Amino acid sequence: MNIKRLLRPLPFILILILIGVLTVLLFPASGKAITHAALMISAFLFAVLAHETGHLLIGTLVGLKPEELIVGPMMIVFTKGSIRLRPNDSWLRFGGTMRFSACSADLNVMARRWSWMALGGPAASLFTALLILLLPPFWPLFKELLLWISFVVGAATLFPLSNGSTHSDGKLFLLLHKSSARAHLLMAGVILQKDYLSERQPADWNPKIINAAAQLLNGLPERTPEQLAEENELRMYLYLHYADKRQPEEALKYIRPVCLTKHPYSSIPVSRIMIDSLYASHLLLYPPQDIRSCEEAEALVKALPNNEPYSYHKAWAALLSVQGNKEEAMEHLSQARVLLDRWFRPFGTYRLERNILSQIENQL
Repeated sequence: MNIKRLLRPLPFILILILIGVLTVLLFPASGKAITHAALMISAFLFAVLAHETGHLLIGTLVGLKPEELIVGPMMIVFTKGSIRLRPNDSWLRFGGTMRFSACSADLNVMARRWSWMALGGPAASLFTALLILLLPPFWPLFKELLLWISFVVGAATLFPLSNGSTHSDGKLFLLLHKSSARAHLLMAGVILQKDYLSERQPADWNPKIINAAAQLLNGLPERTPEQLAEENELRMYLYLHYADKRQPEEALKYIRPVCLTKHPYSSIPVSRIMIDSLYASHLLLYPPQDIRSCEEAEALVKALPNNEPYSYHKAWAALLSVQGNKEEAMEHLSQARVLLDRWFRPFGTYRLERNILSQIENQL
């Protein structure tokens, strides 16, 4: 029996339902408490569904292309001409996610459309709360729970808050509706994410967006740690693009400011771990390997958490290969290759990452 599979959202919830039913049958006195718990979970999932449906409706109305909608243990995948229902395998997205793909290469158009889509979620939550107040009485406890959860979700997501690269819907609306350079950078990241998750080689990614993002970043003043955190993914895309075009120095300049700055928040995103790994590996693999660059790379590698195992093993393999520790380097390299084949094979970045591992092996 695969325990990890059973602990995924859908099997786990089905097991909880089964346990709840058996508990009520064996201990009838527990029925009220279990019913209240079931109503709370149901109200929460319904409120999340209403919120994400708001994003879906407004996003579709303004011309964005829906990719997937996740609510609790279930996922709806939108493909050309069909809609498929699948289980959600990630607890990180249990609270609800609505993902769209870019519909235009015009950054102004994208910023305007994305801003209205962001506002759709809070609007739907607050409308749901208002609708419940106007409806005739039904299931008093469920109605009250749904009313307050919808109101809290709507108000909380409408309030302009940020945590690094993560913004509330209200904050995102304010940022994007201005169509500023910051808004254009955010949209460039959204557009390039589609290429990053495709089979296209990084060197072939959208040249118009690559050039626009590069010009914007090169023309901006020195970035704050918060701004760099917001630009993590975009800067990583630019690095991968130019590295694949065999322009290592051009590639490095986009992620260097990120790696030289301490992340401003306690929760370090996977994109920052990937960037630190890329930067350290770059310093170790491309000449000149002077003492300062090796020390800088070593400090980054030793600080890497194992949240993203591929980046972790790749960076350690690069460092140990330079230090002449062949046995441990091969262990990390072997782990990195297994993870590369498991996770990256469907994507265009696979070849670039494979070349990095080959360079590490050549140093052994």
